[in-house]
Formats: sequence, structure tokens, C-alpha cells
Amino acid sequence: MRLFELATTAQSWAASSAGAEAHSVPISHLIYPLINFLIFAYLLKRFLLPLIKSHLHSRREGIIDAIKTAEEGKKQAEEILLDYRNRLVHLDEETNKIRETMRAEGEREKARLLLETEDLVLKIRADADFLAQQEAKVARQQLREKIARIAQASAEKVLRANFRTTDQERLIDQFLVDIGAPR
Repeated sequence: MRLFELATTAQSWAASSAGAEAHSVPISHLIYPLINFLIFAYLLKRFLLPLIKSHLHSRREGIIDAIKTAEEGKKQAEEILLDYRNRLVHLDEETNKIRETMRAEGEREKARLLLETEDLVLKIRADADFLAQQEAKVARQQLREKIARIAQASAEKVLRANFRTTDQERLIDQFLVDIGAPR
């Protein structure tokens, strides 16, 4: 405050001298804007400068992280590009290997299918032979039964035509003698 009083007093002495001419700007026109500017500068330094510093620091960190990420991405892209270029160089070799592998697998599958087919043919033939034998047995059995029925029918006819009561009595006596029973 003293400085202010001194400045205003000096100005009033200079203005009060009657013979003196006013050649300069009054000091109050210089001091008040200077004080105003100093207050403004102090407020900027106190409140705004830390915010700006923290913002610029975080921005710098973000940019550094983005650059690192971009460099890593670039390295990965270059590795992938190199890998694809190497693959393109060896593409014909890989194609031939794949063809040979597929051809070999096809041959193995063909051989396996042929073996399975031969096994299946053998099984079918064995089953057919077995079925033919079974049907032949059944047909033989049916034929024997039919022959037996025909023979039985023929024998009955012959017996009925030629069988007499004397023959029947003789057979009964013979049967009783065979079993050992008296008549």
C-alpha cells in the first residue's frame, strides 16, 4: 500500500507545480494496469497453469502410448507381411505337397474300400452258400416227408386191398408172443 501512496503523492506534486508542464503520462495510468496485469498473471499461474500442465502431460503420455502401439502394430504387420511373402514363395511347393498328401490319402482310402468290398463279397457269398444249404436241407426234408406220406398211403392201400382177417389174427398172435403176453 505504501508504494501506491508514494506513487499518487509523487503524481500530485508533479501536477501541482504551476510552472511545470505535463510531458508524460500520469503514473496512475501505468500502475493500475500493471497491478491488474500482475493479478491476472498470478491467477493464471495459480489456477490455469497446473490444469494446462496436467492436460499437456496426459496428452503427451497418450501420444507416446499411441506411438508405441502403432510401432507394435507396424512390427506385427511387417511380420505377417514377411510370413505371407515367404508363403507365396513356397506356395508351389506347399501346393504340390498337399496334392501328394491328398493323392496318397485317396490311394489308401481306395485300398481300404477295396479290402472292405472284398470282405463284404466273401461274407455275402458265405451267407448265400449257407442259405442255399439250409434251403436244400429243408427241401430234402420236405421231399422225404412227402415220399413217406406217399409210401404210407400206398402201403395202406396195399394192406387194405390184401389184408384179411386171418392176417390180422396172425399178426396179433405174433405181437403178443413178441411182448411175452399170453392170449
